[in-house]
Amino acid sequence: LLKLVATHPSGLVEEFLDLMPYLTVNTELSAEVLHCLLDLPLLSATICVSQTSLLVQAGFKVTSLMSVKQQIDGTADLKVVYKHFMRSKAQAGETDALVKLYPAYWSALKPVLSQGLVEVCSQVAPLLLSAFLDSVRDCNEANNSLMPAIFARLPLLCPLPSYQKAVYDLLSQYVTTVWSQQPELLGNPCVAQFLSVTSNIQLCPQLFNTIVSAVGNNLQKEQHIENMFETLEALLREIMMDKSWQNLELVTTVCTAMAKLVGRHPSLSHRATAAFEKLVHVLHDTTDEEKDALTEHTQNLLRVMKNPRVANVMLSPSSKEDIAMASILKVLFHFLDS
Repeated sequence: LLKLVATHPSGLVEEFLDLMPYLTVNTELSAEVLHCLLDLPLLSATICVSQTSLLVQAGFKVTSLMSVKQQIDGTADLKVVYKHFMRSKAQAGETDALVKLYPAYWSALKPVLSQGLVEVCSQVAPLLLSAFLDSVRDCNEANNSLMPAIFARLPLLCPLPSYQKAVYDLLSQYVTTVWSQQPELLGNPCVAQFLSVTSNIQLCPQLFNTIVSAVGNNLQKEQHIENMFETLEALLREIMMDKSWQNLELVTTVCTAMAKLVGRHPSLSHRATAAFEKLVHVLHDTTDEEKDALTEHTQNLLRVMKNPRVANVMLSPSSKEDIAMASILKVLFHFLDS
């Protein structure tokens, strides 16, 4: 069905937007539908390649397409992915086994990704993805099945920058809403695994920041808190070892999330204190204004955690955005010090 969109992306948008809710009826296929929507630009490029022989017979000069088709036909893994995209029917779990082959497939398709058809498809795909995510947002079972697929795909999107940004923005909105409704989904190992790979910070910095913030705001179960705290603790340690401080906003978010987790699991307080004191020490000799602000924020968090009753209130999931929280902390500390 989605081959029609990949072939005529500008002509069937409204019709397929109306169809999106019907693609969510079978929750077992939710993850596969997500994969198919994310892969629409690649499907469009694959269809372009599939028409090579017909174009040659019609007298067109398609040197780049011929080269791509020959490379695919001569490489077993590429041929498997090509056949996957050209299949007539999707089955649950099919794409999960193949995504590891995608980077090589993108590389082979690179000359085709600039085709007008592919570019238009990359603009239409986020519209359909948005409609799909809106349809599944309130279905707990579908949300549960989508989480591993989403995190598997974040590093494996078609390498078109504007398309990737649009998808990251949509997924950021989706997970923020879903995790506030179903905080237990944050306990899925795929979340901690994604946060433990520091290269993902450069991959999608805003989304990465959103995920860390959601962890601090929503995680509830004690075991989940312990596991995620360990992940954030290791992440902060890696950032401090790097010392490039390219994303101070993320450092602030990580520290705040750790402190909020301590508010719900006080036995982790000593570990958070040790991590924050080390961060303050590392930042001590810097003069950058933003780093000074981070130092002050970290010291404020340390002081909150030394007052358990205050910490339980200030670091609860109901706390607002970090900027507002920092302002409240300043007022509170004047009171505590008086």
